[in-house]
Amino acid sequence: MSQRLVLVSDVSGNRKDKWITTYLAALHPYFEITYYDLQELGKFRLSSQDLVSMRSDFLDNAWSHAQQAFIQAEKQNSAGQDTVYMGFGLGSQLVWETVAPELNPKSLWLVSSTELAPVDHVGEVPAYFYYGERDECSKLKSQDKNLSIIPRFGSSMYMDDHIAQCICSHLIEVEHSLRSA
Repeated sequence: MSQRLVLVSDVSGNRKDKWITTYLAALHPYFEITYYDLQELGKFRLSSQDLVSMRSDFLDNAWSHAQQAFIQAEKQNSAGQDTVYMGFGLGSQLVWETVAPELNPKSLWLVSSTELAPVDHVGEVPAYFYYGERDECSKLKSQDKNLSIIPRFGSSMYMDDHIAQCICSHLIEVEHSLRSA
């Protein structure tokens, strides 16, 4: 049986976006993937194309619903299986805040995360952080040993094909070395 991997989109969602298809294609041979569109979890329709406005609208109007829907879906889908969780942008914040021990997180991969408050429930679960050098949030995690700062990129660095391939390669390398250890 393949290792289970959960991907949670950024606030723009949409499985058909080119950036998410890059991750799905690269990771599918190695993992059994479950994909969550953050907009669908929050039952949210975008009213703006401006990322700052989208984030604010989502947090004000759909955040708690998205958290509840994610937890409920994961309790049904995970079936006690150890799971690798990866989130992008606001999807990283959702993963960070909601993945509790009963969901059996094997590791957390948080890409361009925002506003990550300290949480007790993560405990000893390995967490890997990726930020663009120009991302304001990258300064918040400068002491973390599993932090990767991507030079010359901002918060949308995960949409770049080359960066996506590098992140996927790191995830595959780490998770498969842990599995065989």
